[in-house]
Amino acid sequence: MPIKAPPLPDSKHMKERKRSGRPTKYKPEFCEEVTELAKTGASMAEICSHFDICRQTIDNWAATYPEFLEALTRAKLHAQAWWEAIGRQGLVANKFNGKIWEVSMRARFRNDYTERKELTGKDGGPIQTKIDDGALDDAEQLLAGLSQRNDATPQAGSVESDTERPGEGETLQLANDSADKPTTSE
Repeated sequence: MPIKAPPLPDSKHMKERKRSGRPTKYKPEFCEEVTELAKTGASMAEICSHFDICRQTIDNWAATYPEFLEALTRAKLHAQAWWEAIGRQGLVANKFNGKIWEVSMRARFRNDYTERKELTGKDGGPIQTKIDDGALDDAEQLLAGLSQRNDATPQAGSVESDTERPGEGETLQLANDSADKPTTSE
């Protein structure tokens, strides 16, 4: 049996729009409506749908009306709180798909739910890279050979391979900063 999303609260705005058919105009009471919608976990798309406007209109209202920008900021917090509560309830529920919840949280609230790994070099500084000129020449030769390769007979300048597929089995040597020995990859 499919799960139905809870209905969004009716708004005075939508009732007026159905009667009058006029284009939507910003009203200060929209601030409260946005907040109430978000308390049910509504996304920005659902909020736009509720007002029957496009996302650009919401963004324009936020840029024009500071009180609406503040309401949207609060709304995002309310929506996140709603989704977090669903996750917390799911911890003790019999049937809860935690992976779907996790993916949804990463997509909806990227700043708080995306794992970030910052790579640094020695003593927290930038990562130093160095390419050995000889290894670069070898790599260019390898690439040139692969692009000129014909499956029937190897072309001049190509790299011989033990395997059926081009590119497999060749060895490329690059200098490694941390050791004097070159590394190989196959």
